[in-house]
Amino acid sequence: MAIHFQLDHNNQEKWMATVKNYLIGERWEMVDLLNWAERFEKMPIEEHHLRAVANSHLMQDTGFDTIQASQELWAFLNLNLVGSARAKFDKAPRLNGFDVWRRVVCPMAPKSVARRVDLHTDLHNPARAKRLADLIETVEAWEKLRDRYYEMGGQEVQSDEQCVILLKMLPSDTPASMIMVLEDFTNYDALKAKLEKYFLHDPYLFVAQSLLSHRSYSLLKFLVFFEHLFAR
Repeated sequence: MAIHFQLDHNNQEKWMATVKNYLIGERWEMVDLLNWAERFEKMPIEEHHLRAVANSHLMQDTGFDTIQASQELWAFLNLNLVGSARAKFDKAPRLNGFDVWRRVVCPMAPKSVARRVDLHTDLHNPARAKRLADLIETVEAWEKLRDRYYEMGGQEVQSDEQCVILLKMLPSDTPASMIMVLEDFTNYDALKAKLEKYFLHDPYLFVAQSLLSHRSYSLLKFLVFFEHLFAR
């Protein structure tokens, strides 16, 4: 039985998000393909574009048939577009679902593009945690912002850059000795895991291991760090 998600012109962004979630749930490869189609903006998507993307890094080794996916997307949208969106559907080449998607979704883009630019700014200038105990909560809120940015077609933020951004979330009174320990990380997941395992759950162990791996720290730095960490 066909699934219906008829376009609601009064809530286009919600419709777009709902349809995207459904399509991605059916085939995970669609997340990259839909974003790829949206980047064409006013430029028509032709069959040779679909064949080219099938051989690109987006589809590498997945075995996903982009031509068939475009045809199935066309059939799906045929059942769900009404009004002015239906007129855009009729202007697209037959069976070219990704071009239909581009025609329908891109006019919604002025808000989306502006929002993506705002998210890019917020992503690279995160709010600081007020205290060390709140750091992981602050980081997880930032991750939701990052994921939203990706959903809107934003470019991937490299792992080492995410590490730098995470350090910006440390409270302003974070001891310099602690920052020096964390600055060695270039893998974001490893950095977050370090904070979760040692800093929040077992801060004494974090201090001890940090000192063992940075023998050049003076006793004075250790005492300052220890005082800031537990005098709360």
